[in-house]
Amino acid sequence: MNKELVDLVSWIDNNGLKGWDPYDIRGSKISLKIQKLPYGIFGKLIRKLFNISIAFLPNLSRKILNIKPLENAKGIGLILTSYSILYRKTNEDIYLQKALECANKLEKNKGTVYSGYNWGYPFDWQSAIFIPKGTPSSVVTYTVGNGFYELYKVTGDKKYLDICKEICNFFVNELNITFESNNALCYSYTPIDDYQVHNANLFVGAFLVKIGKEVENREWVDKGIKCANFAIQEQQEDGYLPYWGLSQTEDYSNGIIKVDHYHSGFEIRMLFSIWNDTQDEKIKTSWKRYFKWYKKEMFTSDGIPKLTPTNFYPVNIHSIAESMICLGTLNQYFKSLDSDIKIIEKYTTKKMQYKTGEYCYMIIKLPFVGEYKIKIPMLRWGQAWMLYAYSINLKDKNEK
Repeated sequence: MNKELVDLVSWIDNNGLKGWDPYDIRGSKISLKIQKLPYGIFGKLIRKLFNISIAFLPNLSRKILNIKPLENAKGIGLILTSYSILYRKTNEDIYLQKALECANKLEKNKGTVYSGYNWGYPFDWQSAIFIPKGTPSSVVTYTVGNGFYELYKVTGDKKYLDICKEICNFFVNELNITFESNNALCYSYTPIDDYQVHNANLFVGAFLVKIGKEVENREWVDKGIKCANFAIQEQQEDGYLPYWGLSQTEDYSNGIIKVDHYHSGFEIRMLFSIWNDTQDEKIKTSWKRYFKWYKKEMFTSDGIPKLTPTNFYPVNIHSIAESMICLGTLNQYFKSLDSDIKIIEKYTTKKMQYKTGEYCYMIIKLPFVGEYKIKIPMLRWGQAWMLYAYSINLKDKNEK
């Protein structure tokens, strides 16, 4: 096991499951008030000063605003997934014990307002609409569900498969259907919005297919395939997917098609997962076309992840981790991405790790100054994703 992975496990042991998040401070009362200021000169100035303060003084600003570290179900779900993978690959009981502790905590803290098993974020979130803390999210719930599925696979305990089934019930019974045709389907981000967000819909689709196949529920599998079809019908000629569904780009994105590294990685992985479980050729064509674009447009000539096709900075730990996860996931198909992953690992250790087992949130580039590191370990946004990235790329004990 490489040193970076050992150090990260040790960091999480010492830190615990509470941590900082980019959106904890943005969910504070003062932040939400600032976001609602009129878009005049005064409002723009206040927002800019506030954003600069929380970016350059992340620790101090949280102290001043009395922001406490929180347990985030998505972060714990990623850690559950990672420990389950580590147990499978190393056969060391300590990782099973850690995974079971995460699973117990998640099960006790599931949502209670909606049917099925579900989880949300522990802070208010100002999206295109206001989303109160605790509102169950398809993305958070998928991430937790993936952890429970990995735990089921390494333990054989049907209890965890039953939880996965309850997650599917939440998806199909509580999320809004925001698009439906004979062969395509899109679910909302949460039960209170009407969003068409491709990565969220593909998370739902991939989980419905995986669990539907496991428990022989053809209806869930069919719905999951329809989620993939919705993405395929909106896939751009170059191969990528926009963040928002095309019919909502004007309303929610000022008519601009947005794309970034980590959402692209999510979408490729979910399309790959749906194909892997169905062997549907049109889905295979889709993820391969998307991955070809991703490899060409989302990395520098040196193999370092870019935030967008046209911007390298800011270097975001979330993009770094997702690049390793996406390449590691698809490596089971290509068998030739090891060197690409190693390049990213070396860059990450050199540039993003500023303390043992601790990764900075971002590297930004300032005029006359150069690179500036925002040194705060974001548990859900960075630390947990990096644990997942290192775990998925760890060679199995039976591999050379």
